[in-house]
Amino acid sequence: MNPKKLIDKFGKGRNVSSSDKGKFFMILQNYFSLSDIEVLWHIVIMKNTKCVKKIFGILDLALIAGAVAYVVIPMDAVPDFIPVAGWLDDVGVIGFILKKLAGKIAEYREKCM
Repeated sequence: MNPKKLIDKFGKGRNVSSSDKGKFFMILQNYFSLSDIEVLWHIVIMKNTKCVKKIFGILDLALIAGAVAYVVIPMDAVPDFIPVAGWLDDVGVIGFILKKLAGKIAEYREKCM
């Protein structure tokens, strides 16, 4: 499902119920590869430090750490307690990082995991 369809399904002034949260996260799991999310986590916790340093530069690591922190910390540009909008900004940040560093993330997954 592309981001526009995701926004159309969960946005546009529609009243969002607590049951929508599960559906929303199921869609996210289909939109992003869970292995990509797992790779980001491995990089942030420096699970394989030597390999991380070989593939990623300091700026790449700062972007990844910042993106993960942005998602984990509930008070960000659009706070997570705001239904849908609070999650969509997190999706955008992770999507940006995954797209920007797609080649390096694939290399890390192949060589280091």
